[in-house]
Amino acid sequence: MIKAVLFDMDGTIVDSMGVWKHAGSTYVRSLGIAPEHDLDDKIFHMNMTQFIDYIKKTYSIDTPFDGILRDINDQMTRLYSAVGQKSGARDLLFALKKAGFTLILATASGEDIAKPVLSRLNMWDIFDYHYCNISKSKPDIFYKIADDIGVKPCQCCIAEDTLSSAAGAKSAGLKVIGVYDGITKFYQGDIKDISDLYYMTLDNTDSIVEDIKNICLQPV
Repeated sequence: MIKAVLFDMDGTIVDSMGVWKHAGSTYVRSLGIAPEHDLDDKIFHMNMTQFIDYIKKTYSIDTPFDGILRDINDQMTRLYSAVGQKSGARDLLFALKKAGFTLILATASGEDIAKPVLSRLNMWDIFDYHYCNISKSKPDIFYKIADDIGVKPCQCCIAEDTLSSAAGAKSAGLKVIGVYDGITKFYQGDIKDISDLYYMTLDNTDSIVEDIKNICLQPV
C-alpha cells in the first residue's frame, strides 16, 4: 500500500516554471556577461548547487558560492512574489492529508525560495517533510527519502511535471503522477508514457484522491 505522496514544487503545485525558464541568462547578463545561447536549456533541470557550480566554472566568476546564491535568491524572490499556485493544488494537498497520506515536498529549488512562496500560498506547513535543493534525475534521492521516513520506495508516489525527475522516480520504484505544465509541454507525451496517472489540471480534487487511493490497492 502506498503511504506517502511526494510533490515537486515548480510547475506541479506552483505556477513558476516561467520564472526559471530564463533564470540563468538573466543572472549572467546582470554581471555584464553575454550568456551562451543555450544556457537556459542546459541549467533548466539543475538544482541550485549544480546551477551555481556550472556558471562559476563556465563564466570564470570569482564571486564566492554563497554570494552568488544570495544574489540569485534575491533575483528569484522578487520574481516569486507574483507567483501563484497551480489551480487546485492547495485543495488537493489538504484532501490527501485528510485521507491519511504522508506528504513530502521534493524540489530542486532551495529552501530560501521554496519556503517563502509556499508559506505565502499556505502550503508549506501542509507537508510532513521538506526536501529542497535536490536532484531527482537519479534514483538515489528517492531511496534516501523513503529510508528517512521509514517506508519502501514502492510505497511512495510522486507528482511531477518534468521528464527527468519523473524518470528518476520511476527507476526507484515510485508510482508517477504526471502533471501538465505549459513550459514543459514539449515532452508531456513522454511523461504520460511513464506515468501511472496523468492530469492536465489538479482541480478535480475528489477524483484525484480516489485515483491515488486506487493505486494504493495495487500490489507492491
